[in-house]
Amino acid sequence: MEPFTGWMPQWHAMASLSYDELRRRAAVVEQLAVDHGCLCVAPHTVHGFEHFSWANGGGESTNWFFHPDGRILLTVFDHEEDLNVYGHDDYDLQLGFFDGVPVDLRAAVLGLPENGVFLNIESADRTRSVLTVSGVFWFDGRQWHVARGLTEYCAANEIELWSASGYVYCTGEYFFGTDLTVDTLIERQRERGYYDRSPDREERDRAGFARSLATAEARLGLGPTP
Repeated sequence: MEPFTGWMPQWHAMASLSYDELRRRAAVVEQLAVDHGCLCVAPHTVHGFEHFSWANGGGESTNWFFHPDGRILLTVFDHEEDLNVYGHDDYDLQLGFFDGVPVDLRAAVLGLPENGVFLNIESADRTRSVLTVSGVFWFDGRQWHVARGLTEYCAANEIELWSASGYVYCTGEYFFGTDLTVDTLIERQRERGYYDRSPDREERDRAGFARSLATAEARLGLGPTP
């Protein structure tokens, strides 16, 4: 039950999910990352947006910004891919990836704190900053879009957007195309051979996953506090 390996089925599976289900999955995946020590506690509100993140502790991350009106801004960052422009230290270049995203949604990634969750690129005069990303996607309340600035940069530089953004890897933890439950988390661990030599680990993982899901869902008002 591995997540999809191609971008198209993963993209369409994400697009088929409701705002509320994406919000639930974002909260669950963030809590799993926190509980496994890959992510420090992320801020829950950013510039009026509800925020959730994921990181693997190795340089890849995902950030979700949920607007109260039903729109969403999703960013991914894969430091090993061609759309990582952090090394250029070019604020305008990075900000340009967000061209085409509504101004009020784009505001979510400006002036964020450097707190172990957000990695920013500053302007030359150090008065402005933008979140470091390799992929920018947004939901207008009805359908998903790829940011025009990102597509134009890829076209101008002959870069294949989907592989170079890290979208597939950075959204793989959200189990698009299947359910995100304790059982599916355990099944993935089994398929990866995690329990072949330590069958007792499965019981510990099941209890831990259940706590993480319960904590995340309680935060959203979907269940009692564990």
